[in-house]
Amino acid sequence: MSMSSLTDKSGQDDARLPRVMVWAVLALCILPVLLYWAGMDFSSFPLLDPNGEVFDEPLEDLGSFFHGLSEWTSTCIALFAALLAFLYIYQKRDPLVLVIGVTMLLVGILEAAHTFASHELKDVVADRASLIPLTWALSRLGKAWFLGAGAALLIWKQPGFRRVGLGSLLGFGVLGGVVFYFVTLSWTGDGLALETYPADSLIKQPWDVPPLIAFLGSGLYLFPLLRLIHPGILSHALMVSVAPDVASQLHVVFGSSRLYDSHFNISHFLEIVGLSVPLIALALHFVHAYRRELTATERLEKAVGGLQREAHQRKQVEKRLRSKEVRLNQLAENIVTGQKEAEAALQRVETRNQALLSAIPDLIFRWNREGVYLDYHATDEDQLAFPPGDFLGKKHSELFPEQGERAEQAVRAALETGSVQTFEYRLEFQNEPHVYESRIVKSGEDEVLVMVRDITDQKHLEKEILEISSREQQRIGHDLHDGLSQQLAGIALLSKVLHQRLEAKSLTEASDARRIVDLVNDTIAQTRNLARGLSPVQLEEQGLLAALEELALGVENFHSVSCRFRCADKILIEDHATATHLYRIAQEAVNNALRHAEPSKIDIELKRSNEHCTLTVRDNGKGIADDLAGGDGMGFHIMQYRARMIDASLDIRRAPKGGTMVVCKLTNESVESKVGAG
Repeated sequence: MSMSSLTDKSGQDDARLPRVMVWAVLALCILPVLLYWAGMDFSSFPLLDPNGEVFDEPLEDLGSFFHGLSEWTSTCIALFAALLAFLYIYQKRDPLVLVIGVTMLLVGILEAAHTFASHELKDVVADRASLIPLTWALSRLGKAWFLGAGAALLIWKQPGFRRVGLGSLLGFGVLGGVVFYFVTLSWTGDGLALETYPADSLIKQPWDVPPLIAFLGSGLYLFPLLRLIHPGILSHALMVSVAPDVASQLHVVFGSSRLYDSHFNISHFLEIVGLSVPLIALALHFVHAYRRELTATERLEKAVGGLQREAHQRKQVEKRLRSKEVRLNQLAENIVTGQKEAEAALQRVETRNQALLSAIPDLIFRWNREGVYLDYHATDEDQLAFPPGDFLGKKHSELFPEQGERAEQAVRAALETGSVQTFEYRLEFQNEPHVYESRIVKSGEDEVLVMVRDITDQKHLEKEILEISSREQQRIGHDLHDGLSQQLAGIALLSKVLHQRLEAKSLTEASDARRIVDLVNDTIAQTRNLARGLSPVQLEEQGLLAALEELALGVENFHSVSCRFRCADKILIEDHATATHLYRIAQEAVNNALRHAEPSKIDIELKRSNEHCTLTVRDNGKGIADDLAGGDGMGFHIMQYRARMIDASLDIRRAPKGGTMVVCKLTNESVESKVGAG
């Protein structure tokens, strides 16, 4: 399986953590509480007698050991996450990765300092029961504050934040850890003793209330807003990591009444879970980024290889042409020479010309004015549909009646105007359908050269490109409708509830909440309009006429431009692919007019005559320049490709009364098989 196929299948996974991981994190947050309620003891403090005395003093080190083990685990996870983030930033600048990396570095420093203070400074500190909760609370507050500050910078100060250097942020993280260490050392040196375990109080750990509030604020407001602005797996991971962080703080604020009890140990376990989520998200983000880069590299290498081959072929042709020119000049200089030398030179030219013809892979025929085959050239006669004896001296219309009229028109135009005439046709060759391109050029007073090229592979590639484009448009349209629109609807509902609560309390912020509801609803409408444009439901369910009517209505509603669709007769395009191509041609023509022509009116018309079905898009804008009427942009080329895929002609020109006209006409051969009248 190729790397590109893996990227296509995992494209949906780049925006969020795997669902099983999210459920696992939530389960790890809830499971310890359920087990605790069921009677399981998670504490690791020593056994006590009825009077509260410790049975055995060495047992006190058991709780300290498990506490140190959990803290060093948290330190290692945070530092590994910081290292992975900085490795990614070294390759590609990403502000969100930078925020997470610096935060994890700061958390690692704080956790290490907390652990060191808890276990190495115990001879200095008189009351360990005050030091450990204090340093723990400062470490948790540092994580919540720095993540919240980074998210706020990304949301409201994006340009300024991008100018902040990596060294500055790293320095700030290191400085925070050093300041934490010396503050802790100063407090412990002064013998600070805090009342942090009021047994009869609802709040058991007052120092942990600020981190709890900070985590709740980030989880309920900052991180969801950050995900709207920077959707991706990292912003989703920050939202998921709030659950174990909040759960950890709840255990120490409302549950833990002494060191190493059940709530104390559960809180430290949940801290490890909360730090593991960003680490896993960074690893997945790194893998997805590497996968995309590898896919892009493969495609670039293929494109470069194709360009190199084309350049080599062009150099070879130019070399042969220069060689021919040099020899023709030499022949001209020697024309006063003798007859034998002239004949020899002509023979050499003829030989070289024959060699040049042999290098051309196309079939070449000589026709007279009536289309009679006079001569031919083929590097491989297996390319011929008939043996030479069956077509030399016969008219093309006798061999291919379905092409007769078009071929005769092209011959007359080439002889009268001197310009190259091109037309395509389909032919069953060796029991397989093939598509050929004929280029007719004047070669004499009553003769033309016809160069025939098999473009079947090119047609297949064009069709595949258009199908890929259509599938991607449909996928993006479905993602917008089913994903983003649903998330916006949820935000609108939450904002409405917030507005109602603020309004019920007669707070002035109620009007701001109402504006948020209106903005979100407007965004939902615009998102659904984009989804309909990328994946028109009307085209799939009710046909081309309904889709074109909806296209015109959307232009009027969202661009304030008068747009009308007219169809005198009910025309049914029975072939869905043909209907899709016609709709995309009309859509591209309308979008070009809106982007470049500044029109006040656009007309879309679909009509059918006895022989043709014609789609016309006309605007009254500035009009296309005469030298651009053939279509120079990618949009024009795509419309031409789509027209050729349904055997239609496409004409882009200035309208007689100003503006631009785009006319797509289905040819005679395709009308009866693809269009029905209702």
